[in-house]
Amino acid sequence: MPSLNELHQQRNDAFEAMQAIHNACETEDRSFKDDEQRDFSELAAKVDDLDKRIEVARKIETSTLNKSDEQLESEERAAWEAKQEREAPESEPTAADRELAFRAYTLGNRATAEQVRAAQKCGVNHLSPEYRDLSVGTASAGGNAVPTSMMAEIERAMVEFGNVSGVARVITTPGGGALEMPTVTDTGNSGSILAENAADDETDPSFGKVTLNAYKVTSDIVNVSYEMLQDGVVDVGSLIGSLLGERLARGENALLTTGTGSSQHDGIVTSAADSSLTLAANTAVTYEELLTLEHAVDPSYRQGASWMFNDTIFRQIKEIADSQNRPLFLPANLQSGAPGTLLGYPVAINQDMASGSASKCLLFGRMDKFFVRRVQGVTLRRSDDWNFDQFQASFVAYLRSDSDTVQSAAIKYATAAS
Repeated sequence: MPSLNELHQQRNDAFEAMQAIHNACETEDRSFKDDEQRDFSELAAKVDDLDKRIEVARKIETSTLNKSDEQLESEERAAWEAKQEREAPESEPTAADRELAFRAYTLGNRATAEQVRAAQKCGVNHLSPEYRDLSVGTASAGGNAVPTSMMAEIERAMVEFGNVSGVARVITTPGGGALEMPTVTDTGNSGSILAENAADDETDPSFGKVTLNAYKVTSDIVNVSYEMLQDGVVDVGSLIGSLLGERLARGENALLTTGTGSSQHDGIVTSAADSSLTLAANTAVTYEELLTLEHAVDPSYRQGASWMFNDTIFRQIKEIADSQNRPLFLPANLQSGAPGTLLGYPVAINQDMASGSASKCLLFGRMDKFFVRRVQGVTLRRSDDWNFDQFQASFVAYLRSDSDTVQSAAIKYATAAS
């Protein structure tokens, strides 16, 4: 079985061969020859297959018992870091201290002496009232008690499932008061020649504002047994962090996508401008329709633009070719790190976008003109009383955020046929 490096090399070779065929046709300004079309299709299928095999090989390599040199080096580095933490000044809580302090917090009066000492070192009262806030990143509010493994999982999930926030501009504020973002539209105005001794005209730009509030998004409650918290067989921080992070990201992403703007987020689909393009079908898109949507956006906003649609649309787009029978979508180049592109623009897959009859199924434009406002970070809360008869501790995480497009003309949508 090929190693992970060998699979990556095979994938890079296949991708470069695809690029060579595509570039040759572009250079000579011609369509694919029959043999080139056949080779390109076979290579594209090979790239898809290798992507799946790479993912499987990565999982196997991560969990294998036969440790590679890189793993041994990683273990040596971890041992050195652990030694550095043991020798750190008492006033500096280590990662191990935070893990123990978090367990003390989750167990309350059931915590061990070692866990209590770690909690004291982190400045955390493990016997605090049931809804003690743990604001991440704020030591005085309990941030030192949040283990790095939990926060890594929450952050990973927020990135992995937060499709919109990954391409939008995210602003973090310390408070949740109304945040007014000034906007200006001046694309229709330009300078002009002025005759000698003539009075100049006044042409005012169109000023406006977008107000971003702070709506609470919750993960809902997760219950964890005291046995799991006490035994320490699994990394409880990672487990809870993964659950809470994925729930928060999915919930927020739905609001960032199709929020109505009425007592909730104004979603990127909701606030996008109408391109006046209605597709001929409700589950498919053509090359000409993609070009129409691209050029519906002002050229000043096409620099740095990207596409957004769900995976059903993406699957169909991957089969579209241009007038010279060249595929429109080029897969990502793993060697250079370049993302996959459609008509030269990156693609963002958002499963919260619709693709049915009369839906706003395609977005194109400057996604960074869509602003996401978040207040501080994720807050974690715990209760021993919520499910006390089941001998479980209850956890819930929440964040406060809002969103809107600050330049409506920067992002436009196409509508599927009815």
